[in-house]
Amino acid sequence: MRRLKRVLIVSSLLVVAPVLTSCGQQTQVDKSATSAKTSSVKQVSYYQRSLEKGLDAVARGKYVKAQAYFENAVDTKPKAKRARQYLAQVRALNQAQTAFDQQNYARAQTQLAQGQKATGSTALTTALDHLATRVKAKQASAIKASQAASSQSSEAAGSSTTAKSTSSSSKAVSPAEHQQANDLRRLLVSNQGFSASVLKGIPDADIIQAFAGSGNATNAALAESAGKLLQQYPNLK
Repeated sequence: MRRLKRVLIVSSLLVVAPVLTSCGQQTQVDKSATSAKTSSVKQVSYYQRSLEKGLDAVARGKYVKAQAYFENAVDTKPKAKRARQYLAQVRALNQAQTAFDQQNYARAQTQLAQGQKATGSTALTTALDHLATRVKAKQASAIKASQAASSQSSEAAGSSTTAKSTSSSSKAVSPAEHQQANDLRRLLVSNQGFSASVLKGIPDADIIQAFAGSGNATNAALAESAGKLLQQYPNLK
């Protein structure tokens, strides 16, 4: 009888053991699924918060902070089109602003063109357009100022273009004309790739004279005036 009881107990354990093992495995699977689901929810939540904080920074004009938030959003969800568009816009805007502050208007225009290709935030599109207007205005202002200064210089120099160029080299310039010449030097370096060191050695009057009668303040006018100066000083490039 005792032997029979032991046999029944052992048999019962053999039946229960697989059931317990199966339950343990199912519990582990449930825990893994729950953990993965929780991680996914946290990821989406972080992505949304990053986007919201980035857009809030844009609304306050804090574009560097906005870029950091959008970078976090893209790192969280690399395939998210919306975040990538926002990041492309704000990154181009920040790089263009840096170039503008350095008076490198050609680079600023390149960065702005890249940012304007992206269609994400209306606020960022407006900011890009606004900066593009400022870049064009700066270029136009430099050319117009040089034209006005060269007009005054030409009246005192003579009627012949050659005589104007020759006399302008030795003519003393005012502080305002000196500033205009320096503005043009920076413009020629950024837009035409001229040597800054060679430009520094060219008389202010010659720099100003090259822009005399160049017409409208456009990129074409700048290129035409740069060509005149290059004929006088071939080592500019």
